[in-house]
Amino acid sequence: VPASGAVGAAANSVFDEADNLEIDGEFAVDLDLGVIARVGGLRIGGSLRHLREPTFGEGATALLLERQARLGAAWMGGQHGVVSGWTVAFDADVTETLTVLGPARHMAGGGELWLWNRRIGVRGGYSANTVGTEATATSIGLSLAPKAKVYIDGALTRGEDDTLEGWAAALRLTF
Repeated sequence: VPASGAVGAAANSVFDEADNLEIDGEFAVDLDLGVIARVGGLRIGGSLRHLREPTFGEGATALLLERQARLGAAWMGGQHGVVSGWTVAFDADVTETLTVLGPARHMAGGGELWLWNRRIGVRGGYSANTVGTEATATSIGLSLAPKAKVYIDGALTRGEDDTLEGWAAALRLTF
């Protein structure tokens, strides 16, 4: 099994080669479904993606977006002192997904804590790919609210699992 950096370099090479391909664009209609149930502080949910399983291209180079299923649960708590709210969650893929880096089926757990009237949010999590390389990743995130309902978000994921590694930044407005 190659080291994480070697897998990342191989993936970058594949993506660089893909940039140079001349292909015709295609369009397909798909459908995703999600459901959530709430009982007190408990939330239980599930999602189904690519219900129509669209295919792009033909023959040996065709790309099929296979149906994906995921289940999860979260326990949410309320305000206490400087703590505005907290969440502990767990979710897992029910189906295996084929990626350019190999098969993936993830399970993850984590938590989130909001402080000072939801002005600062911190979160962290741990995930594992349970097939293929069976690699893990750790994530951290921070949200700052300079004004009510305006959030600046950042997140970082690192670890052995190159299918998840990356970072994100966002400006989010809520209502």
